[in-house]
Amino acid sequence: METTVSVEEKDNYLHIVSVGERKGFEGVVTGAKSLYAAAQSRGVNFVLMDCSRLRYVDISNPDAFNLVRFYEQELPAFSQIVISTIGNDENYEIMEFWESICLKRGYQCKVFPDYDQAKQWLDLKMKELG
Repeated sequence: METTVSVEEKDNYLHIVSVGERKGFEGVVTGAKSLYAAAQSRGVNFVLMDCSRLRYVDISNPDAFNLVRFYEQELPAFSQIVISTIGNDENYEIMEFWESICLKRGYQCKVFPDYDQAKQWLDLKMKELG
């Protein structure tokens, strides 16, 4: 299944929607590069990432850990991006693990089960860091 990504620039943030599948470590790296490029090209540091219709395939806890290491090594300004992510039941466990690694490494990323909670947290972060 192919992954489609749409990026919409809102007032002070990007709304990114990913639909389809991300397979293995390379799939999540591709997604991270896309998010990073979109934020960098628009000069935006706040992202609402909707992954509620995205399925992660063959992704393990070590992959989530290595993804954060990839941010550190390959995407230096990733630490300046605040990411509020909407997950789904199928992927929530791996996404929470990714969130915990991000927080331990100083990234501002949070996973939520629905749009309203994700948007509310992002709004708070925009006011706080704005």
